[in-house]
Amino acid sequence: MKTKLKTMLVVLVALLLSALLLTGCMDKEENVQTPSNNQEESVNSTEEENIPVVNSEITAETEGYTTYTYGDDNIQFSYPDTWVSVGTDDTPLFLDNNGTGTSAGIVKEEIPSSISFDGYIEAAKIQVKSQLTVEGDINQEKINLNGREAYQLSYVAKSDEDNTVSILQTIIKEDNTVYALTVGTLQDNYEDLKETIETISASLRKGE
Repeated sequence: MKTKLKTMLVVLVALLLSALLLTGCMDKEENVQTPSNNQEESVNSTEEENIPVVNSEITAETEGYTTYTYGDDNIQFSYPDTWVSVGTDDTPLFLDNNGTGTSAGIVKEEIPSSISFDGYIEAAKIQVKSQLTVEGDINQEKINLNGREAYQLSYVAKSDEDNTVSILQTIIKEDNTVYALTVGTLQDNYEDLKETIETISASLRKGE
């Protein structure tokens, strides 16, 4: 039991850090070359037809899942109803209660209107790599998620205890605020929990 608890706490800390690292990256915007809104127009026009469409099958009434609404922002995501809350109102975080170490958390950040969504993503990737031991590349995909533009970043990172963590971050933008939902687990558990992780990630949405 103690080993399981230690494993859960290690993964919890790693995932919480990875989520928080996305916030604050605009503090370094003067050191990051990010495309402006005008510069990305030509890129968007060529990519538009190739963007995958992802629609969540989870609703507030879906059996087995609980829907969380982020403060007054009305940004929502859903997680298995067996998970427990281990975060705060400012930094919501939910943990699988079955000993797998899997968790999900969401953070937000205000960004200047001069910074494009694409530019923010590039800055976020630099920030993550500067703070975590990332194995290989950070895979990036632009998707149409529940009717809005979104990005997904997936990567594998090592914790201080040499546990390898698979992380999937889903990011959306509402006006000048970005919301980053981080879901992850020990890499050894990823294939078994892949469907759950992808279901949670796909549930990120603006509430009715």
